[in-house]
Amino acid sequence: MNLSDAERARLQQQYPRAGYWFGMLPTHPVIHGPPINGPHQPQPAQPIQQQAPFQIPVGPDNQQHYRRNYEIQHPAQLPPPYPPPPPHSDVQGLRGVPQVPAPVQAPPSAAVPVTFSLPLNTNVVGGIVTRVTLSLPSDLPFQDFFSRICAHMDLSPSSAILGYKMTGDLVRTAPYRLMDEEDLRNAMSKAVLKIQRARTREIIVEIHNLRPAQVAAQAKQAAHAGRKPGAGSAGVSDASEPSTSVSFAPQLRRLRAHLACQRHGGKPCYVDRITAEHKVLSVFDLTLWAKSMLLDPINVTLTRPPSTLQFDHFRIHKRRANREQNPQPQIHFHLNGIKPASSRARRPFSAKNSDPVIDLTGSDTESLDEPDQVKAEVKVEADGKENWQF
Repeated sequence: MNLSDAERARLQQQYPRAGYWFGMLPTHPVIHGPPINGPHQPQPAQPIQQQAPFQIPVGPDNQQHYRRNYEIQHPAQLPPPYPPPPPHSDVQGLRGVPQVPAPVQAPPSAAVPVTFSLPLNTNVVGGIVTRVTLSLPSDLPFQDFFSRICAHMDLSPSSAILGYKMTGDLVRTAPYRLMDEEDLRNAMSKAVLKIQRARTREIIVEIHNLRPAQVAAQAKQAAHAGRKPGAGSAGVSDASEPSTSVSFAPQLRRLRAHLACQRHGGKPCYVDRITAEHKVLSVFDLTLWAKSMLLDPINVTLTRPPSTLQFDHFRIHKRRANREQNPQPQIHFHLNGIKPASSRARRPFSAKNSDPVIDLTGSDTESLDEPDQVKAEVKVEADGKENWQF
């Protein structure tokens, strides 16, 4: 960019740094410095503007005190003064009072529905217990809650004793008490906490009737009013028929207490009178012993068991190993065609029975011509015995 000498001098005097960065001047006053051999051009002095001393804004009561002790001596180093903020202003000043925000009330928590499992027919002796589910809000008062539960379970609120267990409790854990407002609040808080933490598992509160059954079951009646007398159902027993069942509960109770073994953790054990061996008895053996005590009290007592294989002592002989021995063959002789020596004297002499004449002049190698040649045969039977036949 072509500049005249007057413009260049003016740019060098007013904007030396900007002129260098925009490519209008060849040198920078800080990077290159002033020329060593060149003429020194003094910068024109600019008059310093005098400012009034800065005063801290204070109230009318302490204005003289702050003006006397805190008057600033170097006003050029401080920002210009500003008027004090009005009292009770939102701006944080010396006279401003901070306003505390009003407390925000938390919204009321919504009631969480809790599922309860209620047993039915628990007040009947020997009744079949079934369960139904009932959903109730977690903020329900205790009186309303207790009356609803007792109405579903067919219990009297004045005499009912209830307890509860939750999903995840052990089977052997005793139920928790549920009889007042505090118990209900604890149960609801536990249930709500488990429901919030559960992902897929359903949380159920099981209600238990802690009072034992007291109502006896009613006998079955005839289905039709016109049924003949004595033609009742097969499940109902007639009072005129003799009883075919006996109860030996007292004998069984005394037998369990007598046979409790400390060595086996209280289990019923029978100690053998000969070998002193402990035998843990099963339910079948215990009931058989107790029933025998009822039916035959003279021969069967607490110390004398019944005569069965379980209690009788018998010696067990161990089977000996058979030694491998080679069986000896038995030899049997069968004589055919040979007469006993005494038969000759008893019979009359005859030429047929006379001995043959032996020729001593002949060859020794020739066989004798005997009418009755003795033949011997050996037969080995299948069982290893040898039979000799002549």
